[in-house]
Amino acid sequence: MKQTFILLTCMLLLASVLLLNVHIIRTDYGTDMIMKKNMTFQDTYVDARKWSLADYLSHGSRIRNYLICEKHYPRLLRQTRQRAGASADAAKDALRSAEISVRKWISEKFE
Repeated sequence: MKQTFILLTCMLLLASVLLLNVHIIRTDYGTDMIMKKNMTFQDTYVDARKWSLADYLSHGSRIRNYLICEKHYPRLLRQTRQRAGASADAAKDALRSAEISVRKWISEKFE
């Protein structure tokens, strides 16, 4: 009985430390885990399937940048290529300029 209690306590401590160090992000593409900058329980689990712009702004920069750069950028690039029928360079330039303007707008909002 004592060994079971010690084992369960150790497992609980390990789970707590894991949750303090990772963001679990659920998207339309599946579930991802990324490391946190600081050990907190804030934004441990995030369901980002139907996010609006306000949701992106209300969460931390680590989650926001991951979702925009890693998840949404490739899809936006494909859509831009298809709509414009342009070369890859023109589509990348269009998305880069949009990304710069969005980052500028976000930095102005948070300053």
